Amino acid sequence: MTNSPVFLGNETILLVEDEELVREFLADALTTHGYTVIMAEDGQDAVNKYKESLGPVDIVLMDVMMPRKDGVSAHKEISEFDPNSKIILMSGYTSESLGCIENINFIQKPMLPSIMFKQIREALDLNTETLLVPTILDVAAS
Repeated sequence: MTNSPVFLGNETILLVEDEELVREFLADALTTHGYTVIMAEDGQDAVNKYKESLGPVDIVLMDVMMPRKDGVSAHKEISEFDPNSKIILMSGYTSESLGCIENINFIQKPMLPSIMFKQIREALDLNTETLLVPTILDVAAS
């Protein structure tokens, strides 16, 4: 039996999720893995917190479907403000069905926490344009 790798970090993550219970769960998991977490409840809150952050936001982990401003619109606004920003969008819908912008980092919900941590670590460590992570169903089928 092999141990799964543990993906730890010390970077700052802007976590954007409109569902409070999901936001709290993800924030706790990220904090446990060493990350500093700034929480936002929707896309507009995310844009404001990104622009007003006193320190660097190393990566944004953002839901797509949210009130006030959706994740795709917030992604575009943050990217215009900071072209070097790293953003991972996550949704229960596929990236294709959402008509998302090209060259995005995308996580399909529901996801295994280990997959989420792996994608975050890879996005932080590498300058890749697109990382597609298998869904929980893909992992179970393999």
